[in-house]
Amino acid sequence: MFSPVLFRFDSTELIACGEASLYQALDIIQQKGETVVIEGHADSVGDDDYNRALSRKRADFVYRWLVRHGVPPRRLRVAARGEQQPLVPEPENAGDSDNDIDPAVAPQGRLQLNRRVTFRIAREEGPIPEDEGSVDAVPLEVAGPAEATP
Repeated sequence: MFSPVLFRFDSTELIACGEASLYQALDIIQQKGETVVIEGHADSVGDDDYNRALSRKRADFVYRWLVRHGVPPRRLRVAARGEQQPLVPEPENAGDSDNDIDPAVAPQGRLQLNRRVTFRIAREEGPIPEDEGSVDAVPLEVAGPAEATP
């Protein structure tokens, strides 16, 4: 089972446990040998277009990390979910109520759990269906180790 990769607010910077989640995903992907969809998510702070773009940047970050660590690009696809699939329900004024959960569960507030990348095994080859609300990936150029930052 994949663990979500969590990110800091308004950023593609991982939180402390993020790299461990990436290594866990890498291990699963290498064992399975199937195509994996990398789905970027955002919280509801900001407008829809901004959050979709941010979720795409997060998914692209994970895509590049996985390719740098040996996963063939042909086995990865990227989807940007924006704020459409929260793990934690968000209040209408989310920016005012971000810290009403136990810090041990979500150190940056409850919306932290919505700032994530998730993984799933693709059902079939080809573009990701439109009815899933995703944006299909355009292949990315992946930097070599000299430029790589986890």
